[in-house]
Amino acid sequence: MGWIYQDASAHARRGTPVYFSAGSIELSKPATWALGCLCLWLVFLPLYLTCRRQAS
Repeated sequence: MGWIYQDASAHARRGTPVYFSAGSIELSKPATWALGCLCLWLVFLPLYLTCRRQAS
């Protein structure tokens, strides 16, 4: 899942972070995305790809 961290970092450097929020849960940091995809990839990977499209 290293490519997710690199991709999310590149988006953050460009000023368009990959962002998701639901209630009190907020995902916007590259490390959070990478850790989420590593632990629960069936949930986080599709979520990341959807949010990534919205950030571009």
